[in-house]
Order: sequence, then C-alpha cells, then structure tokens
Amino acid sequence: MKSIKLLLVDDESIHLDLSSEFLSKEDEKFDIDIATSAEEALDLIEEKEYDCIVSDYQMPSIDGLEFLERVRNELDMNIPFILFTGKGREEVAIEALNLGADRYLEKGGDPQSQFKELAHTIKQEVRHELVEERLKLTSYSIENADIGALWISPDGVINYSNKKICQSLGYSRGEMIGMTLSDIDPNYSNDRPEIWNEIKEKGSKTFESEHMTREGRTFPVRITSHYLKKNGEEYEFAFVRDISEQKEKNRELEKLSSIVKKSSEAIICTDTDFQITYMNPAAEDMFGYTLEEVEGKTPGIFNAEPDDKKIQEEIYDSVSAGKTYKNVLLNKRKDGSKFYCEMKVSPISDGDIEGYVSPQRDVTDRVKAKQRLLKYKRALENSGDIIAIADTDYKQVFVNEAFKKYFQVGDEEVVGKTIEETMGKDLFKKIKPRLDRCLEGERLHFENTRKVPGLGKRTLDIRYHPRKG
Repeated sequence: MKSIKLLLVDDESIHLDLSSEFLSKEDEKFDIDIATSAEEALDLIEEKEYDCIVSDYQMPSIDGLEFLERVRNELDMNIPFILFTGKGREEVAIEALNLGADRYLEKGGDPQSQFKELAHTIKQEVRHELVEERLKLTSYSIENADIGALWISPDGVINYSNKKICQSLGYSRGEMIGMTLSDIDPNYSNDRPEIWNEIKEKGSKTFESEHMTREGRTFPVRITSHYLKKNGEEYEFAFVRDISEQKEKNRELEKLSSIVKKSSEAIICTDTDFQITYMNPAAEDMFGYTLEEVEGKTPGIFNAEPDDKKIQEEIYDSVSAGKTYKNVLLNKRKDGSKFYCEMKVSPISDGDIEGYVSPQRDVTDRVKAKQRLLKYKRALENSGDIIAIADTDYKQVFVNEAFKKYFQVGDEEVVGKTIEETMGKDLFKKIKPRLDRCLEGERLHFENTRKVPGLGKRTLDIRYHPRKG
C-alpha cells in the first residue's frame, strides 16, 4: 500500500504529539498532519487530500460529532473517520456511528497496545474504503459500458443487466431481472447443463448467437461468458456485443473478395511493410508465381527496370504519404520474360493505413504500338519528302519539316486547320475529289505543277495514301 495521509485532530497538543510519535513508529507509511481544533482541521481538509481522519470527541467550540457531521454533510466526503476519545458514553458512540463514523475507539490503557490497535484500525478502514471505491468504479464502469453485461445463474436466469443490453433489447432492468436466456436468445438450447458445464470447466467461452428485442427483431451478437464462484454461489458473467455492423462488413468483404478473385485484372495486396499478403488468380497467371511462392516478399521481385531500386523508393514514398502511385513499368515473370505493366498502388485505409493494393495489367502490345508509332513519326519527320496527314474532316494533323520548309510555314499555321484554310478555296475545290477517293480507300499517284512562292513553278510527284486507325 502507498503512504497513508492521516489527519489527527485533538485540542490537547501533548496527546497529538504522543499519537503522532506512536503511530509513526507503528508504520512508517503514515504521513501525518495534526490540528488542534476542528476549525483548523476543516481548513486543512480544504487544502489537502487525506486518506483517514482520527478525531477526539471533547473539543471546545466544535466537538468531534459536529466536526464529523460537517465532513459528511457540508464537505460531502466519505473519507474514513475514526472517533478516538477518552472513556465516553454509549449514546455518543451510537450517535457517532449514526452520523457516519467508521469506527469508535476509546483512549486509555497501555499506550503501545492502544496505538497498535489504532494503527491497525486506520489501515483496515483505509483498505476497506479503497476496496469500496474500486467496487464503485467497477460497478459504474460495467453499468455504463458500451457493451452489454449480464449476471446469469447456473439455470440460465438473469440476475443483473446493465444499461446497454436493456437499451438494445428494449426492456427495463426490472423486466429483465428474472427473465431466462431463452426469453432473449431464440437459439438458446434448452440443454443448459452442457453449456454451463463447458463454461465452468474452461473458465470462459466465446461464441456467436442472436438476441431478440421486445418487438421481435433479431440481431447477431458475440458473447464472452466467464465462470465465477463467490461465497459458495456460482455465476456466469457474460459480455454481449452487437456484431450487426461487423457481419455486414464481412458480407461486403466476402463480396469484394469474390470480385477480386474473379477479376481479369491482376491485383496484388501488401501489408504496411510492403510484403505481399495476397495475389488474385489473374496476378498469378500474369507473373507465373503462386501466392505461396511470393507471400512475405516485396513486389520488387517483379520489377525489371534498370533503376528498379529508385522506382521502388518512389512507390514507397508516395503511398506511405497516403497518395496513389501510377506508372507503366517493365516487369518480369518467373520464367524471366519481360513485359510492360500499367500499375496503380493505393493505400488501404480506414483512418490509419492498413496496407496497399495494386491493380495491374499487361500493356505490352499498347506500349510496343506506341513505340512503333513514335518510330514511324520520327521517320516521317526526318524524311526529305513533303508529307502531310489529314483527318476525315480535311484537317491537317501533321506536317513534317520538309513540308514546313518547302511552303515556309510553321505548325501553328497548318496543324489543326483545314486544307481549304491553308491552301485556299480554289485549290481545295480542285483536289477534293481526289481526297474523297483516298478517304474511301483508294491510293492515288499523279503529278501536278504548282507555283510556289519564292520558287516559281514546280512539278510535284504527289501520292495519296489512305490510313486506317
């Protein structure tokens, strides 16, 4: 036990000093203050906290009984109060106990025995008050807990129910006391002895069931029951939690899990340390690994980029900050073959980050098509031939350097504008029939003489090629 803060009150200084000295010798844990009057004691109580008060009865102005009454009523304190006085009358002792004194002791006799008894009484009352306070806190906590609580007899009769379970079932406490478990649990087995014996044997049991409200509505619950034996009586103490939301979340998770499992898109999940916890069948097919082979490893094993460490750091830094990382990366399969993968890595979060999910798809064909297109575009750009590309609305979407140099124009003067706008109405009218034939899929090859500013007349070898896609 920690130190006991003790207040001794007596109008006789000699007796105070003697009491303080003897009690300090009896137990060094006593931390003692003294007061020579009830008024002084009341001032000290306002300033400090004490574990116990030991007061004389006969004192001038305010005697021990009035002092006790003020402590109990005016200060509203339940601090242990011991009336320690000279040989008194029986009616004083009775009045003291009626006013709320915890003990009444008479002075006199052998000082050593007397103060030994007083020290024992003080520690006993302080310990009793501590236990009482803990019981009150425990009772308050259970009564106001955000989880249902029941005391149940061996034959299934409810002896206690807290606020939470009364509210959830729609009964008052008075109505619930005396009900049986079968009144609130439609799944309750009439074979109570088996359930009771299992709780008694194992000490506790956690299981799921259903509870039914007064209106007949049922909802899922998780029950944790404990066995307790006190003073020869046996009890089951059960905590009951409504798991409706959890069940709904589980159904949603099962649905989501089924979608992920059947998805044609590869999906990889990791924990917060970026260690793989899940791969769906599409991911196993794409990378050639089973989940068992890669579980606990990082997705870096798939990366085939030359600077893979830097890329992994970029991914980790981005998603650790709660952001989504997107990119197209060169990956490798178990057999060593490489492919381009479009990936997205996002945090899994319900307040705090719990892990990461990464949907991925093979975009090798798209990347190679783009590479071919870029190669084709560079070839067109560097060609010495005059080349222009127009869409079906006769808008020019591309002209190469030879075109811009020959006609002395820039991109902004040509690209995005129609042939009619750049070549003039008369010329467009002449060439439109040929353009239309080309748009219908015909290749055309002809010569044409044109007057080019600064160059005079020039004969051009012209070819129209239809382009698909």
